[in-house]
Amino acid sequence: MNRKGTNLFLPLLVIATLVVLTSMALTINQVKEEREEHKIGLIPLALFALYDEGERIQIYTEKAITLSEQEALKRIYGRGGYADYCTEKFKIPSGTAYNLLNECKSFNPSEEWELAYKKELQTFFKIYTSPNLKRVNLRKFYEQIGLVTEIQEAQWPTPESIFQETKKITIQREAKETRVTIGSLVLKSELFPDTPTQKLSYTLETSKKIQTPQFTFLRNFYKVLSSCPKEAEQCKEYILQNYPQAELSIIDGVIKADIQEQDFILKFAFDSSQPMPPYTEPVFK
Repeated sequence: MNRKGTNLFLPLLVIATLVVLTSMALTINQVKEEREEHKIGLIPLALFALYDEGERIQIYTEKAITLSEQEALKRIYGRGGYADYCTEKFKIPSGTAYNLLNECKSFNPSEEWELAYKKELQTFFKIYTSPNLKRVNLRKFYEQIGLVTEIQEAQWPTPESIFQETKKITIQREAKETRVTIGSLVLKSELFPDTPTQKLSYTLETSKKIQTPQFTFLRNFYKVLSSCPKEAEQCKEYILQNYPQAELSIIDGVIKADIQEQDFILKFAFDSSQPMPPYTEPVFK
């Protein structure tokens, strides 16, 4: 009986062993294929690169918020207190454009500054650049682990696509401070196509306070022009009495002016025979 039992058990043991070995071989082969398809460390590398780029954008955005304040002031001073040129632009013979204030809408420097600020901030977003991964110090590390071929064409999206969800720029103006908030920006990993890293994302939201500009100079300038004599030469003299530093000239009955005010130059053209646009008091939100 023992010999018969042994004869029956041994074939079963052999068959079971073959089944186990075959299953292990299939599992090992499957793992090997998965490792070939998605190399070890790919997700951590993508996470690192995504975080690094996210922090780069965060720093850039905060700096852009600060710099746009002065750029917006420069913009409205260069257009006589407006964010854009009005319906008609007065040009001197050299072709330099001056805002003809008589053709403009209501005079409200606070509102115009906010419009100019958004334009300047968007300009910063459009010129944002990010280095191609082939240029960063991690290249040697990528070469050592055999990932170079996978990142040869890998680069971050264009500035327009990076900031396409950042069009929500909220500005809350108060008497002394203004809070600027940039809506949520979702940065997605595009480093390694057709891998799990495509599901990775990094969400940014920036909110920063800046000093609310004071427009005392522009308000006083508006009052001077509003009370200017209708005759061009007399108006020119009146402006010089109030702003001795002004550079004025009269072309075809229109006064062209450049007035230095600290770091800015107020540029405008004005027909003294025509009324100034109405003045609107700033409203803080």
